[in-house]
Amino acid sequence: MNSISYVFLIKDEIIVPQSLDDEYCGQIIASLVEQGFFLSDVNLVSTDSATALKMYRDINA
Repeated sequence: MNSISYVFLIKDEIIVPQSLDDEYCGQIIASLVEQGFFLSDVNLVSTDSATALKMYRDINA
């Protein structure tokens, strides 16, 4: 399985895992920031976004 780096964007109770391997990740991150999301200081490596989100929630529980 491939390891993928993820960052997390947060707004209220919404947490969006964003792969840094996505072709348009910069544009996606910029768009979410414009919508009021902030970039978490947590970066994780995972095999998929669902696992990355679970790992993030476990860290911040």
